[in-house]
Amino acid sequence: MVGVNIGDVIPQVDVPRLIDFWKLGEFDFDKTEKFYDFEDIKQANADSVSGKTIKPVLIIDKDYKPGE
Repeated sequence: MVGVNIGDVIPQVDVPRLIDFWKLGEFDFDKTEKFYDFEDIKQANADSVSGKTIKPVLIIDKDYKPGE
């Protein structure tokens, strides 16, 4: 298992760059993260490998509601 905490980012530099990419239509925020039930771990991995999503997030606690 490989984990990442924040990544290799300088927020003051990289966030404005991502906004510029978005303005140019070159950054799809909808692909940045997608939530999956833990049982769907194989699909989460496949979507990550294919590029369908950038950051698959596995939900272990079924009572957790993303964004709440």
